[in-house]
This record gives sequence, C-alpha cells and structure tokens, in this order.
Amino acid sequence: MLRIVLDDYRHNFLSALKEFGLVENGWWMYAYILFFPVIMFHSFTLKEALVYYGTMVPLLGGTFLSRLYPNHMSRTLFLCPMSRKMRIGYFKTAFLLRIVMPLFVFLLFSSMLFLFKIIQGLEFLFALMVLFMYLISVNVCADSWNGKPEMTEQKYALPGYFSMWNVLGQISGIMNMIILAGFRGNSGEPYSLGELILAGILLMIQALILIKIVLRFYRPVMERSVSYEACHVRLKK
Repeated sequence: MLRIVLDDYRHNFLSALKEFGLVENGWWMYAYILFFPVIMFHSFTLKEALVYYGTMVPLLGGTFLSRLYPNHMSRTLFLCPMSRKMRIGYFKTAFLLRIVMPLFVFLLFSSMLFLFKIIQGLEFLFALMVLFMYLISVNVCADSWNGKPEMTEQKYALPGYFSMWNVLGQISGIMNMIILAGFRGNSGEPYSLGELILAGILLMIQALILIKIVLRFYRPVMERSVSYEACHVRLKK
C-alpha cells in the first residue's frame, strides 16, 4: 500500500500543487512564521537560527504536506478494483506517511544539534512531542474537500465545530513550537522549574485539544475520504 500512496502522490504532485495554490489563502501566516525571529529580535545568532529553523521547517513542511495531499483519494483510485478495506488501508498509510516524513527530518537535524550540545535533552523531547501532536492534529483536520462546497446530505457532514478545532489544533502546536524554539530553545541551558511548569502546561493544553480532535473527527474524516460520493460528487442544494 505504501507504494500505491507514493505513486499516487508522485503522479498528482503538479495538479495538487496547483489546486493548493488556488485554495490556500494563509501564505502570509507561514511567511511570518519563517521570519518571526527577524521581526521580533531583528538579529539572531547562527545557533539560534539552527534551533529555530531545525524545528519550524519540519513543522511547516508537515503543514504543507497535509494541505497538498489532504484526506482525499483521487478518481483513479476509485476506478481501480479497490475494496473498502483497501481504501481504508490507503487512508491510514497516507496519514502515517505525512506524519513520519516531517518527524524524520526533525529527528535527523535535531539529533545533530543535541550531539553538538546546542540543545538540551528536554528541549529535544518537548519539541518532538509538540511536533508529533501537531502533525496528527493538522492531518486529521486537513480539508477533505479540496476547496469544494460541502455536501448537503447529513451522512457526509463532519460533526459540528470542525473548523474551530482545526484552528485551535494548529494554533496550539505552532505557538508551542515558537515558544520552545524561538524564546527558550536557543539557550542550550537546562530548564528552570518555572520553564518546566510552563512547558508542561502548554503540552497538556495541546494534548487535550488533540484528544478532542482525534476522538471527534478522525473516523468521520476517514469515512468521508474513502467515499467516492463525498470526494468527487457535488450535490445540488
């Protein structure tokens, strides 16, 4: 199934990129995140830049993947003799792939920062937890409709407040990562008790939001993503 997902992503890259550009209207926010240290501090050292971008680039890359390839199967895959079980397998494989790839980049880069003692073990662990929870959240809440109007039939509708939890999941992860990487993660010194308490509270808030998103939306999103009618048929209101 992994090979099918990779082939599908490769063949649909250009069309997905074009559609992403037509639908996505939050480019300014991503650009602001990239230049946040310069805007806030005007100048920062090489070590600070390595810590910040070593965490924020995988986070933004994971966001990009979730928007480029949302929970949405192409028409070709529905025309193939794929059973419902196989379509669910495709959904889960693609879901995990969009989480594993940014995590791998983060682990590769942050491991080198840890070995060179640029970051501490707790900074590494906290950033890993924030990124992991953020990637799950953003991939559950990625737009399954690819910019299409919502269906009118109730069986295809997601539970209420989907958009609100989508925003909360993204904001909690991005803000936590900025705090860890932009304000604290550049010191290379052990955490104080107050910083540990603050980091624990932030992680707890993000975890509670993630639990709500997964319990409320994961299965409805999966069910809608493996349905041809939900993905490709527009119903008249």
